[in-house]
Amino acid sequence: MRYTSFEHQGVARVISLLKSQTGRRLGIGEISDILGIGRDAVRRHINEIRGLGYSLESGNGYRLTGITGLPLPWEITESIKTELLGRRVHFFDSIESTQGYAVDLAAGGGELGSVVIAREQTGGRGRLGRKWASPPGGVWMSVVLCPDLDADVVTLLPAAASVALSVAMDGVLGIKTGIKWPNDILVEGGKAAGIIIDADIESGKIRSLVLGAGINLNVSAGLIEDMVGEAKGPRRAASVPGMSADAPVRLIQKFLAELEAVARMLQEGRTGQVVLAWTERSCTIGEVVSAGRHRGTAVRLDPDGALVIRHGARTMRIVADDIL
Repeated sequence: MRYTSFEHQGVARVISLLKSQTGRRLGIGEISDILGIGRDAVRRHINEIRGLGYSLESGNGYRLTGITGLPLPWEITESIKTELLGRRVHFFDSIESTQGYAVDLAAGGGELGSVVIAREQTGGRGRLGRKWASPPGGVWMSVVLCPDLDADVVTLLPAAASVALSVAMDGVLGIKTGIKWPNDILVEGGKAAGIIIDADIESGKIRSLVLGAGINLNVSAGLIEDMVGEAKGPRRAASVPGMSADAPVRLIQKFLAELEAVARMLQEGRTGQVVLAWTERSCTIGEVVSAGRHRGTAVRLDPDGALVIRHGARTMRIVADDIL
């Protein structure tokens, strides 16, 4: 099932009305009159609302007593603090890949700022084509970004997006995250979230840009490791608690706001600020990094997103594709 912020305005309007009437029941007729829609439509929307996990008291009307735990489009758009990102949302109960769907949207040349979210992915993918376990409960999403970034700074986008996601997770979930180069968010040493980027670049110009993010929110770390077939070790998974039913919505809203802010930094050429923000949250700097035949201690992030490592008196630059 797919829900969107622009095709399901009737459901959204009924939910918004019920939210505004705290402690008071509204009958079918009253809802119909207030919203100017037919009674049959109201009944249909009430059934949909219940099916989406909202709690409703009935009897002499309806009263909303509990919100859904799903990051549905109208919940995302209701109070989002962005100029573009997240103003148009697609939500799927199940989809092969939010990234694949968003890439297709981007290829069509429209829907800039659109967000694709899924309750679960059946074919989620991470960096270098790795499988990304995406069971129900986590936050699996992709964003169609504006392609007006300079191709010279887009290589810093993974670092910028990692900063945005780390800030959002810390602020909303009340946890302490760290950024592992090139695209992982760690909690207590385990991978709790990750970033993937698909860019279509032709003749030095970005034609489309899609960013995907997966967050292991309220998902068993053991389940994730079983799904991807990885032993506990350097790539062990970590789960983060949502704490409240609205945590997925607030986390997505905060991430989109932070992502828009760091994307603006890149557009304005403020790469130094992005590098500084990444460095302050990095758990890679000072650690030993291996890249193919190269091994050394990470000392800094360059403005193009490359990691500089040192072995003895020798320094080397490594890029994301060097890390397997």
